[in-house]
Amino acid sequence: MAKQSTSKNGTSRIRFIMLDAEIPEGDLNQITLAIQNALRDRFENRLAMGSV
Repeated sequence: MAKQSTSKNGTSRIRFIMLDAEIPEGDLNQITLAIQNALRDRFENRLAMGSV
């Protein structure tokens, strides 16, 4: 669950990710791994910067 801010003075950031792909049946592991790595790298970078 996302953290909710108690103040009303700031801004909110929303990121919506959509993927539309045609891939061969049974080849879902490769795209799943790519998505997980991309999101993990992004989250770990934010943790390192102290913004989470």
